[in-house]
Amino acid sequence: MKNYYFIAIFSLFLVACNNDDDGYGPTYDYIFTENSELTVVSYDTETYIKYGEVQPGEKLVFKYRYDAGEDLATYDAGFTEWIRFEIDPELERFSYTDDELLTIDAVYTKSCFCYFEYDEAKDVDPVGTISGEKLSDNSWKIKIDVTFYNEDHKVIDAKFKRD
Repeated sequence: MKNYYFIAIFSLFLVACNNDDDGYGPTYDYIFTENSELTVVSYDTETYIKYGEVQPGEKLVFKYRYDAGEDLATYDAGFTEWIRFEIDPELERFSYTDDELLTIDAVYTKSCFCYFEYDEAKDVDPVGTISGEKLSDNSWKIKIDVTFYNEDHKVIDAKFKRD
């Protein structure tokens, strides 16, 4: 009988200590901010990666963020990516394709413990479509199907919430 108690207590201990959500897994953010504006910049001529800086302004800025989380067993682990773009706040729906993506400053940034050496073939404008429909003052349905840097094809279909 003592063995059964020991097994039961040990089993409870294992279940209580098992936590698959360790806070280091992947996370996704889909937000938009009002009264903002986006500026696309290149900080380094040695890379083709561009960055989107959000500042106070008169537009709606949409921000998608994916963070792969951390592998605690690897020193230089981690990967994060962002897609940002801006629109006129008076719009109720929109669709921008190919060259029109430049008018909304669509930008994709990726970051990791790696280097994205300048490559002329990757220093190109994005191609594809970003569309959206306002669901309420606090949410938009956004669809992104765009290839950035001639190789990073991103497809997102999500509800973005006001920040």
